[in-house]
Amino acid sequence: MSAALEQVLTAGKLEPTLRHVEGMPQTERSKAFDVAIACCNKWFVGDYEQTGSNYKWVWQSEDGQRECASLAALVLGTPAGLASRLPDRAKGSVCYGEEALATIQRFKPSWLNDGGLDQILEANKLAFPLVVQLREGGLCRQPSCSWYKLQLIEAARRWRRRDETFLEWLDARPTLLKEDLHLVFEIEGSGECSLAALDKYGGGWAITLTALIERGDLKRAEMLDLSLEVLSRDYASFRAGWFSRFHESLKPTLDERAERQGSYERLLGAMVPQTAAWALKALDALATKKRLAALAFVDAVEPVMSAPAKGTVQRALKILERVLKGDAELSHAIAELCLIALTHPEAAVQQDAVALFR
Repeated sequence: MSAALEQVLTAGKLEPTLRHVEGMPQTERSKAFDVAIACCNKWFVGDYEQTGSNYKWVWQSEDGQRECASLAALVLGTPAGLASRLPDRAKGSVCYGEEALATIQRFKPSWLNDGGLDQILEANKLAFPLVVQLREGGLCRQPSCSWYKLQLIEAARRWRRRDETFLEWLDARPTLLKEDLHLVFEIEGSGECSLAALDKYGGGWAITLTALIERGDLKRAEMLDLSLEVLSRDYASFRAGWFSRFHESLKPTLDERAERQGSYERLLGAMVPQTAAWALKALDALATKKRLAALAFVDAVEPVMSAPAKGTVQRALKILERVLKGDAELSHAIAELCLIALTHPEAAVQQDAVALFR
């Protein structure tokens, strides 16, 4: 059987290859996968050849041979086998693109819906456009791996130079829009691939999400809550900043801020100083309009009383001054907070603390 399969693969004709694999007993599939992998390793080898000042990639095999061997492996392999054994080298690697869709539709490998897809994706063996086709065709369940979430983020950059906007691209892919879009909020990203990095160079995520909120595809309240929840994860300052800016771009009303006072207060203890300072500013807006729940604020504000930035501590002291004017019974708790501020290295902060303590 192995010799017969290798002969079919060498001929480089796709339909005879697929028919051969289709009729193969389950007990022979493992050995057949070994044959397909051996052919992939043999045929996915190439290099650049120079002609004058031009360079051209040249494979050391026929196109049909590589197609047959790689698709036979895709049909026969397990997720672990595909992730670890397909060629992955500088002079020849296998990554399946949209040309593999018809074969996947025909054979419907079990890894599409049993969790194995994530393992294959993390090994970078399926191209994102192919995965999009699988999702839109209802052929696979939603991937949960980091690779897929990063690719969704990157999609804004990938399609921004085409004739359609990113929003139009999403509209043409309703499964991604309705079921998968929230996944971009589940991962911090990397130096070059994050919501912050994409939008810094015109990626358009904030604009697109805002448009989706305005037309009702996304719920405004959920986006306000989600942005606050992400900020509680203590992402790096640059990446966290995107979520605070996005939150503010939605222009929360006073009522919306008041409903989320507890969420802002939890961010006062954020590891990123800029996040804590931003949350304090939101609470200051409530205090200015006398909408701040005083006792809850006094109980929550301690982390920023020793913030390195003097402006943050001074803002907290001003809010406490307003609180004290409205509720003298909180004077003892506020005095204890002033004692923390007295340890700040900036004299101006110490003076403000003494003034309030008196």
